[in-house]
Amino acid sequence: MNTLPFGKRPARLEMPVPYVDRGSGADDFALEIEETRKNEHMMALLRKRAEDPAVISLQEVKERLGLK
Repeated sequence: MNTLPFGKRPARLEMPVPYVDRGSGADDFALEIEETRKNEHMMALLRKRAEDPAVISLQEVKERLGLK
């Protein structure tokens, strides 16, 4: 096991797996949005969910869950 004394670290720790730096977090978010939009199943689900009302009644929740 390779251990380092407390407070002493090498200038650069090697990552165990290949790492691709894609830039800033904003770039990662833009890439994530782009990939999501390419996913036809996800986009169909989001379109269907967009048709649902924003608020549903307690009565409807009970009906959906088969409680009444």
